[in-house]
Amino acid sequence: MSHFSTTAAVLLVADLALKSGAVLLLAGLAALAARRASAAWRHLVWTLGILGLLALPVVSLSLPGWRMPLLPHWLAADELAAAEPALAASAIPAAKAAHNPEPSVIAPYLASETTNAPTAAAPAAIAPRGTTDQAIIAAPAGTNASALNWRSAWQPLLLGLWVAGCLAALLPLASGLLQLRRLSAGAREAGDPRWLHQLRDLQRELEIRRPVRLLVSDAASVPVTWGAFRPALLLPAAARAWSADRLRLVMLHELAHIRRWDWLTQLVAHAACTLYWFNPLVWLAAQRMRIEREAACDDLVLATGARPSQYAQELLQLAAGLTERPLSPLVAVPMARRSGLEDRLRGILDARRSRAAVTTLAIGLAVLLAAAAVGPLALLRAAPGSEPESSPAPERPATTKPA
Repeated sequence: MSHFSTTAAVLLVADLALKSGAVLLLAGLAALAARRASAAWRHLVWTLGILGLLALPVVSLSLPGWRMPLLPHWLAADELAAAEPALAASAIPAAKAAHNPEPSVIAPYLASETTNAPTAAAPAAIAPRGTTDQAIIAAPAGTNASALNWRSAWQPLLLGLWVAGCLAALLPLASGLLQLRRLSAGAREAGDPRWLHQLRDLQRELEIRRPVRLLVSDAASVPVTWGAFRPALLLPAAARAWSADRLRLVMLHELAHIRRWDWLTQLVAHAACTLYWFNPLVWLAAQRMRIEREAACDDLVLATGARPSQYAQELLQLAAGLTERPLSPLVAVPMARRSGLEDRLRGILDARRSRAAVTTLAIGLAVLLAAAAVGPLALLRAAPGSEPESSPAPERPATTKPA
């Protein structure tokens, strides 16, 4: 990668870092304003904020924007961008001139030493004999050579650090996918007519038209779902001893995840965490999405007529039977986790809590509002500021010939 390409990539990452913070602050304010609304609404707010983060690089790379001097001046690439084509075209002639100096070529530069013209106007510096063609491409006028060397050393390091962080953020996802693959390979299709009949009835009740695979596994300790267009609902082998009420509540909760496309939205959230791993607000937003996601599914179960006390008791018993190494929540959506269980139980038993679902029309309006808020921000370009002017060098006194 050339120096100019590295500089452009560093500028893009710095620009996205500033914009991501602004987008998530807007999402946080919107979620705070919706604190008395249902969990489904707050989950929608955080989801739109995450989607806005993923839309930022697309808009920044495809549409023009307005430049704002918000970045340090040492990230500037304007001089390199403007000078690169012309300097590349004249590299070979300049090299030949340096290796075979002639009076007609050297004279103008020697003359500038004794004239009042500024030395910065010289088009190129004379390189010593043996210099390569690449070294002949001189820095643009007014550019400090030590500053360019500093950029050349640190900008690839910053870019490499960002790439390394992205790869590190992908490691838990890869580990979870391997874990899910082993669990799925050891699972089998459920053949109990009672389970299949219950599944079809609940799908009609929740208006889920996608085909749902019902699996059973001896290795699973808690019900989980995964997949988007052909989702799977996996039950532990211990579910054979469950009562009809527990089976219905468990299936309702997992089908609520399928209806809300929660597996897909959590993958989108982790994609944003991978791209913006350096921003702690992104990880906080992903955590809030998980919390509001479970609360929204609990609300959907209770909206079907389930008694809060019975549902809370079943959830507590399922959480008590969890193993020490549950399936990664990045690749599957489990019904119960020990972390945050107390808050979930309080929300289930809180009769004053709003449990309103989000309609398709409301989602469309929320998307338009989010686009109106994030769109102008995405069109801004965080650009390097101007470099502070250094004190001018003292002028050389004019020399006169003796009479």
